[in-house]
Amino acid sequence: MFGCNFFAIAVLVLAISLQQALAIKCWNCASNEKEFCNDPFDPSSLTEADKNTFYVDCPLGQFNSTDTSSEQRAVCKKMKKMVDDKYIVTRSCDWESVNSVKNECLNQTSPLVTTFFCETCIIDGCNGESMN
Repeated sequence: MFGCNFFAIAVLVLAISLQQALAIKCWNCASNEKEFCNDPFDPSSLTEADKNTFYVDCPLGQFNSTDTSSEQRAVCKKMKKMVDDKYIVTRSCDWESVNSVKNECLNQTSPLVTTFFCETCIIDGCNGESMN
């Protein structure tokens, strides 16, 4: 009995470790809520509390519900847009097809939102770098 419990715990620990190793970390903020999210973005100027709050693990296993036909991957995303005549920079986790066309997220517009920059990347913290 002890052997089965130990094995189950070992498998659980391994699964959690593997998920954390495969997860991507991204900045998650919007300049209309947190001024530091705007460009130029300087993570080194943030407090440890802000880093812990806004530098997040992107959950595995979630996906973009508009594209269920292909394999999805977690990505970091940075967008620059006008929302109701306000300039906003957002940094977030997102999910896209592994076959996604570069800057495909630029197509995310609506009558009240005009997106003029959108880029995704797959390296930890890459949406905090100067992508443009």
